[in-house]
Amino acid sequence: MLEDAKVVIFDEFTSVVDRDAAKLSSGAVANALRERRRPQLIAFSCHYDTIDWLEPDWVYNAADGSFGRALLWRRPPIELQIHKATPGAWPLFRGHHYLTGRLHRPARCWVATWNGVPEAFTSCMPLVGHAWVWREHRAVVLPDFQGSGSAMR
Repeated sequence: MLEDAKVVIFDEFTSVVDRDAAKLSSGAVANALRERRRPQLIAFSCHYDTIDWLEPDWVYNAADGSFGRALLWRRPPIELQIHKATPGAWPLFRGHHYLTGRLHRPARCWVATWNGVPEAFTSCMPLVGHAWVWREHRAVVLPDFQGSGSAMR
């Protein structure tokens, strides 16, 4: 049904969402709409922090009555910080892994944060029979950050 829509109107866009999740989900919505070239989105919000992430064509500001074309808005970069971690970080992510919640003891672990908030986890293990070769063991991006492209980073 939504696939056939020409315009989608969304009131209170991201109003009840954590602000970091709101920014990333706005970027994911913008990507999806751009790829499909429809439907058009009209989003009403009292938050200004999602505008850059949506990369809109037009913006109306009800506070001052301004209306303008937003040709030069570009999404802010997502700058991840990568931290070496211990297996103690795994419990935050294990419920979101599709296979199992187990983490092998020899795994080396890293956590990616954005604005100080944990976003992703990865671990690797030695590849048996190959000296100095490691393989990925677990990789998880928390649901609020999926679609941000951080898994590839």
